[in-house]
Amino acid sequence: MHDRRDLERVLWRSRRGMLELDLLLVDFARRRYPHLDDAQQDAYRELLREDDWVLLDWLRGRVVPEPRLAKIVATVVAFNGSPQPGSAGGLPPRKEEPSAGEREGPAPRKEEPS
Repeated sequence: MHDRRDLERVLWRSRRGMLELDLLLVDFARRRYPHLDDAQQDAYRELLREDDWVLLDWLRGRVVPEPRLAKIVATVVAFNGSPQPGSAGGLPPRKEEPSAGEREGPAPRKEEPS
């Protein structure tokens, strides 16, 4: 285990400036990182050195992570929920746009001529 300053550094580095990554990494770092063994903590810190787009692709399951980081990527993904292809890896799915009929509501009544 590492000290409090290490945890604070990891939390700071987990804030990526990309909302999708922040949602996946910050809570993981806060709740799970302190309980990882030293090797997994080292791997997580190494993971944080990767480019944001690379991380996002790995965590979404669009690209297979490098073998040296595959275990920690799987741990982060499992913490956040399994990714579906094209999803944000644990983020709730986007709501579908309503169809034209649902958006407009019921058809207006036709008034009869008087």
